[in-house]
Amino acid sequence: MKKMNPDERRNEILDLLNENQNMTITELSEKLETQEATIRRDLILLEQKSLIIRTHGGAVLKEPYSPWMATSLFERSRQHSKEKKCIAEYVAEIIQNDEILMIDGGSTNLFVAEELQKKENLVVVTNNSNIGETLMGGNGFKIYLTGGELVQGPSTMVGNIAEETISHFRADRAILGLNGIVPGDGYFCALPQEAVIKRLMSKYSRETILVADSSKMNVRSFYLVNDFSRVSEIITDKNIDRDTLDELEANNIKVISV
Repeated sequence: MKKMNPDERRNEILDLLNENQNMTITELSEKLETQEATIRRDLILLEQKSLIIRTHGGAVLKEPYSPWMATSLFERSRQHSKEKKCIAEYVAEIIQNDEILMIDGGSTNLFVAEELQKKENLVVVTNNSNIGETLMGGNGFKIYLTGGELVQGPSTMVGNIAEETISHFRADRAILGLNGIVPGDGYFCALPQEAVIKRLMSKYSRETILVADSSKMNVRSFYLVNDFSRVSEIITDKNIDRDTLDELEANNIKVISV
């Protein structure tokens, strides 16, 4: 089995539990060719995110799914993963060594973080603990976590502390994930607190890049983050609807489909 990063391994644990209902730590260790101590730590983290219930010597998936489970970072990272990886690879191509970036939480940005490890000397401000952990593998990287109230499921940090931290940085680019894009309206997310973080990251960056697979197009989520006035470009996949693409470009919004 190929070496997996922590997020890939935890995704695999969720898949195995989904297939087998319940498994022991020993079984998971053998399946994933990973030490039991590592599996045990993964199970503790997954239980903290309300994804599983630990049992004596093992774990089961938490049932029924809670609302947060459906929108957890691990769960969303498995959806449209091929498209998200293509988007992430393109983002990594346009980012230069030595840039200062603000990256918010989101499943596409988890893929972006993995690809950015190929760069050197990046300074990254993020409000997502998983993204911060992934980026720690980068050569000469400096990673700043915003701190703040940790939101269960998405693993994002929000609130006054996070907002205050962001306000002290100035970045070259903000890379923002989202839950929906509607031409003529703007881009959306699931939580008002996360919308504030996205707006601040955009405000304190010279450029703002939106990353979203085509399933997010023409989707109104719960909360409007902003219009497109500060957006430099939207990076999506080749499955974007032609009418949606035309409507965005007619409003002078640069769209890159990869």
